[in-house]
Amino acid sequence: MKIKALTMKTICVRNGPPHNAKGEAILEPQTSLNVKKITKDDYEAVAQLRHKLWPQDALTSHLAEIKALYTQTYCGFVARDGDKVVGFIEISQRPYVNGCLYRPVAFIEGIYLLPSYDNDQARALLATHCEAWAKSHEIQEIASDAYLENQKSQYELRRLGFQPTETIVYFRKNL
Repeated sequence: MKIKALTMKTICVRNGPPHNAKGEAILEPQTSLNVKKITKDDYEAVAQLRHKLWPQDALTSHLAEIKALYTQTYCGFVARDGDKVVGFIEISQRPYVNGCLYRPVAFIEGIYLLPSYDNDQARALLATHCEAWAKSHEIQEIASDAYLENQKSQYELRRLGFQPTETIVYFRKNL
């Protein structure tokens, strides 16, 4: 029998705007991208980007998941440069997230931008839309997670104003 451990770090933000490398608030993200809520017309493009972020899952699985997930408590936003979808962010409403003080919690499930568009301003613009979505659902906290070894994601979440809350190891056992 194999036992696999998965280590995750939960990162939660209680207030405040995204920050730059000097710790200064990014009040108004400066970018030429347009962001809008994901619609059915975006599903194929978002599935392609999701596959880049999570390549272990088949493209068809991503498309099926998008169709099933996007509900009142789960949504996403796309970043466009003209007609081209260049990034996305997905957010859900979870009843509880480790390390957070309030319930429910908005949770950033994933964020991805094509490499040529991946910068602090574009990420901040996408995150700002998630924060607005959370506030419209009367949610007081937003959180995300990153694998312990994924220093890049942890760094990017900190740049968006998130603070680490706790580190845990998940275990599983086949029955």
